[in-house]
Amino acid sequence: MQIAHVMIFEKFNRRYIEFVAAHFPIRDHRFYIIGSNYAGYDMEGLPNVRVINGYGKVLQLFFQLLFAKRIFLHGLWHRGFIKLLLWQPWLIGRCYWMMWGGDFYYHDKESKDKRTLIRKLRHFVSLVEGDYLLAQQWYGAKGQFHRCVLYSYLEEHEFGEPERNNPFQPLKILVGNSADPSNHHLDILEQLSAFREEHIEVYVPLSYGNEGYAKDIIRRGEALLGNRFKPLTDFISLQQYRSLLGDIDIAIFHHQRQQGLGNIIALLAKGKTVYLRPEVTTRACFEQMGITLMDTSLLQLRTLPVTTAASNIRIMREHFSVSAYQRMLNEVFYS
Repeated sequence: MQIAHVMIFEKFNRRYIEFVAAHFPIRDHRFYIIGSNYAGYDMEGLPNVRVINGYGKVLQLFFQLLFAKRIFLHGLWHRGFIKLLLWQPWLIGRCYWMMWGGDFYYHDKESKDKRTLIRKLRHFVSLVEGDYLLAQQWYGAKGQFHRCVLYSYLEEHEFGEPERNNPFQPLKILVGNSADPSNHHLDILEQLSAFREEHIEVYVPLSYGNEGYAKDIIRRGEALLGNRFKPLTDFISLQQYRSLLGDIDIAIFHHQRQQGLGNIIALLAKGKTVYLRPEVTTRACFEQMGITLMDTSLLQLRTLPVTTAASNIRIMREHFSVSAYQRMLNEVFYS
């Protein structure tokens, strides 16, 4: 059975392809990565990968897709590819859309071609069923929903143990995941300014996204919180970032849409206290699992009780371990 994966260059490509190669018959899978700006992405040594960076290779891709039993669309980003799919409607019924969120949340700005394709698709893959319901509402989607973690599985060492707060250490608070206005940083920083005399440190990742917006948030954050404000403006390694998340006590994500999911999963797996908006689709997804979350509209400097944090870790292990991820991918690949 040949399974085709159509991707763009992203930081999680290597980890995903390596996982598929390690846990499934790699002869079944072909990975087609569209784009030419791949200098910063390590693709060396990955099996069955082909870069699609020219018109001739696009035509070759569509010829190869004729023989694929299933086609996994890792996000709907490339306008030319979307148009070519619409020109070959016999392929659409075999497509499984791995829904990222950012590839359809701005529904009032999407092209007619993308709206038409989403309406014609028959398979939708996401951890968050609420995102599929939004696709139904906004685009008239009618296909089958497949619940599956997309990329954020966790190795055993990435799970933590619940810890009590050390009163002699500052309470470390993470706000948002990028320098993007969708984080609504200022709303949270203004609320946190009421606690600027408390023993806290507020960390704000700003190394990725809109540089002008980042500068504005740094200026406002320093004015509101003084030396309690700790902007993160330099790129750090994945290992360093995981270490940072391990030190965080409270994480606040004020996005109005599903965003920062990898960070949220990593933090919950370590027993951290996570605040989300009450209406965001991510919240309903986790609460259906039994996860306890806090509400950004009721912001407090209070961490989860140890027993609650331990329960969250147990549930996260059930849903996001390597074995759970393998089981979910197996269902969408072969069922």
